[in-house]
Amino acid sequence: MNKFYKIDRVVYDRYAVWYKHFDKPEGKKIGVYKILDLYKGNRKAKVAYRYLPRKGQSQEQSDNIIISNTIHLFSKSKGGFRGNASLNRD
Repeated sequence: MNKFYKIDRVVYDRYAVWYKHFDKPEGKKIGVYKILDLYKGNRKAKVAYRYLPRKGQSQEQSDNIIISNTIHLFSKSKGGFRGNASLNRD
């Protein structure tokens, strides 16, 4: 396996996408993306595996979907389930 990530692209001028290719694919996993949030207050990173494309998809389409879904997870709230608290008010 390669030891180092290489810069792949920058998305929305906010996320830096780094990529590391697997020398020996692990099943359908052919590599891994490391996506960094470049905003000063955040500086968080997420990891997403790169897979072989599905039938009828190109590798580029598959990669864009993987990266988009991972970027979407940056903005997800981490708050827990609050139940039906608003319905239980008397």
